[in-house]
Parts: sequence; structure tokens; C-alpha cells
Amino acid sequence: MKYISIVFVLVFTFSVFGQTVLTNKDIIDLVQGGISDVITKAKIENSQLNFDTSIPALQSLKAAKVSDEIITLMIEKMHQKQIAANAPPPPAPVFRITLDTPEQGSLAEVVGKKRVYLYIDNLDARRTIYAELNKHQVFEFVDLPERADFWVAYGANVNQTGFSFVFGSVVNDGVISGTLFALKPGRLDVEGKTHIRILWTTTRNQVFRSGFTLDKDPAKAAATDFVKAWGNWQKY
Repeated sequence: MKYISIVFVLVFTFSVFGQTVLTNKDIIDLVQGGISDVITKAKIENSQLNFDTSIPALQSLKAAKVSDEIITLMIEKMHQKQIAANAPPPPAPVFRITLDTPEQGSLAEVVGKKRVYLYIDNLDARRTIYAELNKHQVFEFVDLPERADFWVAYGANVNQTGFSFVFGSVVNDGVISGTLFALKPGRLDVEGKTHIRILWTTTRNQVFRSGFTLDKDPAKAAATDFVKAWGNWQKY
């Protein structure tokens, strides 16, 4: 008879401990099955819980000879669960980029990748480059850099080379130099900053002389160059 009792307790214990979510009934079954408070507390600490801690439920636990220590732990755990459920989500990690010591890569690293983020402050250049990239219907534009497979950045500067007389007026001559970069995140340093990785770059110039522009818009020309280069890598 003693052997049968031991077997019953073991089978009972493993069946209850194998459950996914612990309820009031499980606690009562553990107590009535002769499981000590030490083991019951360990089970509570290492299980998913769905206790009823209403006054009638607490009275039922007390009537079933559940100790005050176990009931108190059940109340505390459900209170902690409620606090965790009502807590606001943690803030999203800040994506910090540094231009110090950039790495060198190639477009081979983004073969088959299409999600792109535009790092372009100038609105006219941004619209031009977006239109040039979008007309091929192969890129997916995203609104956050951390969601992108790679980034496209562009910057331009104007260099005055002289001046001309046009119909009695003086006009400046010069060159607009626009540089486009294809970038992706590189290594993360000890300060939590992401170093950029340069995959590809080109510079296109637009000369203006005597009031006329003599070349294609550098933003559009650079974007066209990039699409061709990116397309060539997709063939490998």
C-alpha cells in the first residue's frame, strides 16, 4: 500500500508540474497531494500563472488548507503580473550613427537587397533621386535607417570659377559638384555608435557658364549611375 501511495504522488506531481499555466486548482491539488510549501513555492516561481485572488477564491484556498505563505505569494505574483501588463513598452533603442573612420565595402554586399533609406536633406535633390530610383520599381523605400538594407546619401557644393557678361549683366560661372553614396551600417563601437560602411560612390558635375547650365542635373546623373551599378551587381 505504501508503494502504491508513493507511485501515486510521483505520477500526480509530474502531471501537475507539466502543465503550462498554474491555477488555483493546481495549488489545491499540490497541497492535497502532500507536496510541501517549499516545492509549491518553487513551482509558482518557475511557471506561468493565472491565479484568481478574489475574496471568494482566497476563502476557497484557505478552506483547502493552503498555507498563508503560499496564498500571499500567489497574491504578490498576480500583482506583479498586472503591473507588468500595464507597464508602457520600453523605448525603442536610439540608432546613433558616426561618420568617424568609415569602413569600405562594395555593392556585392547588397545583392538582392531592395529596402533603401534616403539620407538627403535637400528637398529638391531628394525628390530628384527618389524619382530616378522609383521609376525602375525595384526599390522599397523605408522611413527609418534601421529598417533599410542600405542607405543612399547625397550632398552637393557650388564652386565659383569666374563670371561672364550676359547682355550687359554680370553672371557667375561655376560648377555644382554632387556626390552620391550607397551606405550600410558597419561595426558598432564601444560607445554604441554605428560606423557607416561605404559601398559605392560617384560624383557628377554640372557646369554653369554665361547663364547656361551645360550638363545634366548632378543629382539625377548620380542616381542614374547608381541604378546602373546596382543593376550590374544583381546579375552576378
